[in-house]
Amino acid sequence: ITVDLWDTARKAEAFDASKHTFAATEPKHGFGSAPPSLVIFHQSRCGSTVVSNALSQLPNSRVYSEPTAPLHALQACEQHNTCDANSQQSLLRDVFYMMGRSTTPLRVFYKISSIATRNIDTFARAMPDTPWIFVYRKPVEILMSHFKHYQWGQNLPSNHVPNCLRQYRQKEQHPTLVSLLQLKNYTMESITRQDYCAAYLASLAYAAISQHNNNNN
Repeated sequence: ITVDLWDTARKAEAFDASKHTFAATEPKHGFGSAPPSLVIFHQSRCGSTVVSNALSQLPNSRVYSEPTAPLHALQACEQHNTCDANSQQSLLRDVFYMMGRSTTPLRVFYKISSIATRNIDTFARAMPDTPWIFVYRKPVEILMSHFKHYQWGQNLPSNHVPNCLRQYRQKEQHPTLVSLLQLKNYTMESITRQDYCAAYLASLAYAAISQHNNNNN
């Protein structure tokens, strides 16, 4: 079954705003949707899972660990030649609204996939009042973690690649990554896999730092 998210979100909002009588119960007002208490962006292999696991121990909490819906919404304009920024922001707000729905008060936390950190500016424009953090670690330690299976001499399948290399062979690279490569006079034809991973991690940090600076200006 395929439904339109925009229509579904509007109907959910109308439902949550009205009073309903459920079978064998007194009339009950729907609590609605809990806004995100915190959104966690991260650099990968840096302890973000520890953070989300700690938050899950708080009372009345719900933690989403790298859900696909917010990721797709944040990357929507990368996947289409034409994209309306306002529509994308509305899409992202609807995704968070639907995922936060509950009949009881909640604190909802989201750990977003690391690659979506490069779209943190889109998130900030769509939800400027929502708190977020960026979890990071020494980049050399992150790189070692990405390549640890090779260091341990494990027998890996021929199609195995570290997470930081998943977009290595893509024809179109993210503009932030491209600009960082140009600063070091790298091209996609000359760069090594390790240097590409380093540039990938740098692009995540650059996006987070840029948004942090924008918030303080």
